[in-house]
Amino acid sequence: RNQADTAHVGTDVTTDRAAIRAGTGMERGDLIFYAHAGAAWSHVEMYAGGGQVVGISNPSQDGPRTQALTSQVDYFDGRLKVKRYV
Repeated sequence: RNQADTAHVGTDVTTDRAAIRAGTGMERGDLIFYAHAGAAWSHVEMYAGGGQVVGISNPSQDGPRTQALTSQVDYFDGRLKVKRYV
């Protein structure tokens, strides 16, 4: 299964850009899916709490990194959604 497949299952938390940017209603472990305008879901990260996300930009070149959620929300100009998997 890839990001695009995984983005269509699970429980919806929010698709509101302002809520995602603020981390509103999100819990540690929620997955945040990103897509550039007009593109398929292309990136996924895990919410770490405290406005931070954990993800891997290029699996063949680097390991996991933690960064501010706001930087990712600002970078991706298309769709965003948060899903919860229990």
